[in-house]
Amino acid sequence: MLFEAWILFLLAMTLPDAILGITTSQQSLSAVSASSKDGRTARKPRENCRSAIESAMDLISKRNIQQPNFNGSFLDLAGYALHQPLRSAPFDMYVTEMRIKMPAQAVWFEVEHCHWEPHKRTLETRLGFSELSVTGAVKLYEGDFIKNTPHPLPTDVCNVTMRMKRAGLQISAQPRVLSSSNRGIADIAMDSQFLQPEFVSVYVYGCHPPGREHREETVIGEKQNSAKNRATEDTTQEMEQVFLKGIQSLLKTYLGKQLQQTLKNIVMRNMGYTVSYGR
Repeated sequence: MLFEAWILFLLAMTLPDAILGITTSQQSLSAVSASSKDGRTARKPRENCRSAIESAMDLISKRNIQQPNFNGSFLDLAGYALHQPLRSAPFDMYVTEMRIKMPAQAVWFEVEHCHWEPHKRTLETRLGFSELSVTGAVKLYEGDFIKNTPHPLPTDVCNVTMRMKRAGLQISAQPRVLSSSNRGIADIAMDSQFLQPEFVSVYVYGCHPPGREHREETVIGEKQNSAKNRATEDTTQEMEQVFLKGIQSLLKTYLGKQLQQTLKNIVMRNMGYTVSYGR
C-alpha cells in the first residue's frame, strides 16, 4: 500500500496544473470565475488607460453618426457656435453648422500617450490628429443692429473651411477629493492645451464684407477701389484667424467635456477606487 501511494503521488506531480485546478496566488487574484455550461473560468481583463480613451472617442463618433441630420462622414458639432467682434470692420462674426470631416481610409484620432503619475496624482493623456478638416457657415451682423433687433438679418453670409495636419490635444486630469469627513472623489480638474499643427490652411469664401476703411473712404476712382479691396482683404484675413483660434478652443471644450467621465473613471481606478454603476 505504501508503494502504491508513493506511485500515485509521483503521478500527480507530473500532471499539469490546469487538470488539478491549481492556481498561483497571482492568478487567484486576477482570475474571475464564471459559471458556464462547460465549467470553464473567464478572466476579466484589466482596463487599459489607452483603450478606455479610444472607446470613449469611438463612442463620440457613433453618437454623432446616429443623428438624423448626419450627412456623410462628418462629426457634427451641432449646438456649438463661435462669436467674435471684428476689429477691421464694424461687424460681429458668428460661425455655426460646424462639422469635422472624418478621414475615409483611417481613424481620425490616435491616443499617443496615456499615463498615470502616482506622485503627482495626475493623469496625462495626449490625442493626435493626423488630419482634420473643419467647415462652418459664417454670418456677419452689424454690431449695434444685432443688439437692438429681435430677429436681425445678417449683412453677409459665406462659408469657411480649415485643414490641419498633425495637430494634437494634451489633457491633464487631477482628482478633486471630497472633504476629510467624506471619502471619494467629487470630480476631476482638467487642464487642456491644443498642440499647434505642423500644417494649417484656412479659407473664407463667398464673403464680400465692406471694411471700416472703405466706409470712411472719401476718395473716388482707382484709389477708392484699392481701399475697398485692401479693407476687404484685411477683414477676410481676420475672419480666418478668428475661425482658426475659435476651432482650437472649441475642440478643447468639446472633447474635454465628452471625455470627462472616462478620465474620472481612470483617475479613480488608479487611486484604488472601484467604479460601479447602479441600475
